[in-house]
Amino acid sequence: MALWWGPRVFIAVFIASAVGAHLAGVGGALTFFLAFSETSKVAMGWAMWWLLKFHKRDLRGTRQLFLCWLSCFALPNIFGSYAVVAVLTLQGVYPQNTFWFQYLKVSLIDTAMGLFISFPLFIFLNHIFVQKGWSQWKKSPFH
Repeated sequence: MALWWGPRVFIAVFIASAVGAHLAGVGGALTFFLAFSETSKVAMGWAMWWLLKFHKRDLRGTRQLFLCWLSCFALPNIFGSYAVVAVLTLQGVYPQNTFWFQYLKVSLIDTAMGLFISFPLFIFLNHIFVQKGWSQWKKSPFH
């Protein structure tokens, strides 16, 4: 959503993450840190997308699509998942001796979801969103 609508979704992501953390039993200041770490993942992805758009990258080739996926989905998940798993480990959701396993699992699952679900949807729906004026961009970089 952030790639289409920009930074205005950061507040919604933060609130949803904070509510989800509270409902999951994460208490106190760790709720704020978990919501902040989830929001930072989204913000990193949007910032990388903005840089790609700012430099007017042509994303029609396979190499450019891979660069877009790597910079907008994979890298933010890899860095952001560290903070998410750290907060969950501090809360006691994950045992400390399984930190690296949980980090690897969470970052791989999020990155795979980005590769197989989010990124294809983003590519295929982007043209429709731009045509209907539902996106912050005036022209789709994929067409």
